[in-house]
Amino acid sequence: MLQACHRNHCKRHEDADWVMPADWDLDRSAYTILQEKKLLEDAEAAGSEVTCVNCVKCKDGDSQEKMSINEEVEEALLVATLRLEVETKTIFAKLPFIKDPATALKPNRYLPEKIFDRQMKVIEKNPEMKADVLKSHAKLEDKGYVMEWSAIPSEYHHRLETIGGPGYIIPWQIVYKVSSLSTPVRMVMNGSCFTPGGESLNSTLAKGSNSLAHILDILILFRTKLCGMTTDIKMAYNGLRLEPEYYKFQTYLWKRDLDLSNPTILMVIVTIIYGINPSGQQTIAALRMLADLILEHHPQHAEGALAVKQKAYMDDVATSTDSQEASKRTADCIVFTLAQGSLSVKDFTFSGSKPSDIVSANGVHVGVLGYLWDIFKLDIKDICFEKPRRGKRAAAVEGDVEPALRQHFTKRSLVSQCAKVFEPSGSPPPSQPN
Repeated sequence: MLQACHRNHCKRHEDADWVMPADWDLDRSAYTILQEKKLLEDAEAAGSEVTCVNCVKCKDGDSQEKMSINEEVEEALLVATLRLEVETKTIFAKLPFIKDPATALKPNRYLPEKIFDRQMKVIEKNPEMKADVLKSHAKLEDKGYVMEWSAIPSEYHHRLETIGGPGYIIPWQIVYKVSSLSTPVRMVMNGSCFTPGGESLNSTLAKGSNSLAHILDILILFRTKLCGMTTDIKMAYNGLRLEPEYYKFQTYLWKRDLDLSNPTILMVIVTIIYGINPSGQQTIAALRMLADLILEHHPQHAEGALAVKQKAYMDDVATSTDSQEASKRTADCIVFTLAQGSLSVKDFTFSGSKPSDIVSANGVHVGVLGYLWDIFKLDIKDICFEKPRRGKRAAAVEGDVEPALRQHFTKRSLVSQCAKVFEPSGSPPPSQPN
């Protein structure tokens, strides 16, 4: 039965001739495009809730909107695993488990032992490799980053079994990184090796979201000012000490002097280490935690804190200033910032100054975010728009360039030459046309 409505839903229906059922839900009677858009936006924003208007983190929409709900939860967990002991200037980290390690991880010595035996056979056949691996391992042990399980200090013993389960033995393999001047040979840990009938260490840990700075942004900012400055944080991962409760999840097998006749012993890594999923994100979070501490309590060193926070790609920092004096001041501020967490740098490289042997193999070029930077001059590269004849390139143009290149300077040839240069910012190096 039709009855006159209360006519209070819109002006158009105020006329008494309009009638509609009294039980109609007027809240859903008009469904507009704007409502459709709002529902879509609400769905898109799920997992990136902005908690305030003035918070810098909340204003960082580029990274926030890419974060899923799971990543957001894991990211918060990663940050919560870090603590800075201001008195001793030490950063401590926990392993961010998202699955109960007591039930997810099973005893796994068999497979790591087989992998270790295979590595030992390879090393025995190559004396040079053996010397390199011993040197790499000695570097970790001398700095206190690894130790024998039996050498763990007695004051930590009561904490070793706080978390249930058998722990985890990490298989390791030898990897060469020729471009590294400090550690060309590395023992790389494989935390993705599954335990028999259980999970791997990496599959039980949170990864968080990718919070690495954008290389393109750092490169563009690096070029905006007159004087460039780069540095590399020394052994950044190992700068974060592992809480003793988690020691048993970072053990590995070893033989003293890599001698087959020596007994196999159990070693423990007492810092976070590469090869374990959350290590990278924890390192980034720790560096930003140090930067925030400096910005709040030591604003006179803000230049260094901002360089560490905004212009660092993992452990590589690349920034620029208006003068050499400003670059030196920024370098001092970076040293102060990192020192609050007992971290340090290998060395600094400044525009126009010869780089140290620690960071440069030839005394001229320094690695910057995957590129080689000539700190003395700007290289001029010859580009030939005319096709080579019998493998011989055309001579360089002298005088007015325009009439000489009119025949060969086409869009196709220009795009062809630009495509030969890999440059994320889209700016090929200065060139002399031929």
